[in-house]
Parts: sequence; structure tokens; C-alpha cells
Amino acid sequence: ENGHLAANLPWPQSTQLYLPFNELSTDANGDTTTSFADFSGSNQSATCTTATCPTAGNLGFTGSGLTFDGVDDELSVTSFIDPGSGSFTAAAWINVDSLVGTQTILSQQSGTTWLGVNGSGNLFTNLGGSLASSAAVTTGVWHHAAVTYDGSTLSLYLDGQLADSAATTVSASSGDLRLGLSETGGNRLAGGVDEIVVIADAVST
Repeated sequence: ENGHLAANLPWPQSTQLYLPFNELSTDANGDTTTSFADFSGSNQSATCTTATCPTAGNLGFTGSGLTFDGVDDELSVTSFIDPGSGSFTAAAWINVDSLVGTQTILSQQSGTTWLGVNGSGNLFTNLGGSLASSAAVTTGVWHHAAVTYDGSTLSLYLDGQLADSAATTVSASSGDLRLGLSETGGNRLAGGVDEIVVIADAVST
């Protein structure tokens, strides 16, 4: 391993969630899209209520992506992973609109923030303590964010490069995954999200 996480891997069989977000802004009935398909084969999906759905059909990193308004947009995925039970990887492409306050990319209800960006633009995770990148994201630019855990070491990656790591224990949690807001409902994300992936393995190259 050389500290690099490939941002465009062919995802392995241990992939538990893959959300490419290629849906249009409205469904076949002309209603706001409220469900986003999982292509991992695990039959998960991300859902929202009409009033709190991010806007689909906008330009993503690859094809279409979602835009979160930083006010009330959010998605939820029914619980399928306990980060304290073993190895995992969570990754996403993000494109933040501004650097004002803390913004959550991915969190777990009754758990903690898996991936977020602070007010200085540093990527962070609160899994097993707190890790943060020294480099900052740039507004209006797509960046790849990822966190991995191999059962003993938690690692944070920004744009495919190892940003921080620590030997730690990740606490158990069985809550739903939440996209665009923290586990307590705050720290809303304003900007684009694409290609969410969760894998039951610590993926690095």
C-alpha cells in the first residue's frame, strides 16, 4: 500500500451500496424524484420526502449528480452497516458551494459523522475520534472524499491521497445512513454529491 486510494476503482463484490445518482429531477409521473437506486446488487436505495429532496439531474462528476441546498435537503439509507463490526470504506465525490461552517457529507443516525468538510475546507471524519486533512477543498471543484477502516487503523483520503490516519477503535452503530446532514440533523451540505459508495472492506491501492 502506498497511501493512495483509487477514486475510480471497479468496485469489488464486497460493495454494499453504490449510488450513481443518474436519476432525472422528476419521475415518470412528473413528480419530484424521491428514490435513488443502489447499483451494488444489495438492493439498498436512498430516499427523501418531496419537500426535503436534493435536486437530481444536475451535472455530477460522472453524468448526473445531486445538488443539496444547505437548508433542508437530505437523503436516508436504511441501516445496513455497523462501522464497529469490521473493515469498511465509504467514499463520495463532492463539490461544495461555499466554505461557511461545518458541512456533513455522510453520517449515521445514532452514530457520528463519517465524512464532512469544516469551515476551512478541510475534510474530516469523527469515526473513532477525529481525523482531518491538512489540504482544503476548493469551492466549485469536484473532490473525492473517502474514509477506510481495516479493523485497527482509520484512514482519511482526499483526492486519492492519504490525508490522515490513526490507530483507533470505531464505535458500533446500527442507525440509518444520512446524506447531507449530521447525525443530529444539523451541519447541512450545500453543493454537489455524486457516486456514493460503501464497501465492506478497507479499499486502497
